[in-house]
Amino acid sequence: MIALLLLAACGKSPSPEQQAPVAKVAVAPQGDPIEGARVARRVGCDGCHSQGGKGGGMDIKTPQGDRIVAPNLTQRRALYDDPGLVRLLHEGKTHDGHRAFGMPIYMFQHLSRA
Repeated sequence: MIALLLLAACGKSPSPEQQAPVAKVAVAPQGDPIEGARVARRVGCDGCHSQGGKGGGMDIKTPQGDRIVAPNLTQRRALYDDPGLVRLLHEGKTHDGHRAFGMPIYMFQHLSRA
């Protein structure tokens, strides 16, 4: 019996191409830009970032002289991959890990990744 098992084990092994595991890439679900614009209006994104995310809707000067401006999202989008954008909206963490002023808006907690 042992001899048969040893002979079976000596058979032709699969090539490295056959052995390599297939990498699965996590893909963000495809979003609907029209629905995204509607949600942005509904939850208040346009209030700070202006319609279409072009910035300038919120521009505040503090008593200490600091200026708080809602950024132009069309320019900042390049700084975020999809998981990073989700982290910004759900946790308020920017691309470099600091907290964004006024983010996250708690109304965003329920938003799906799409």
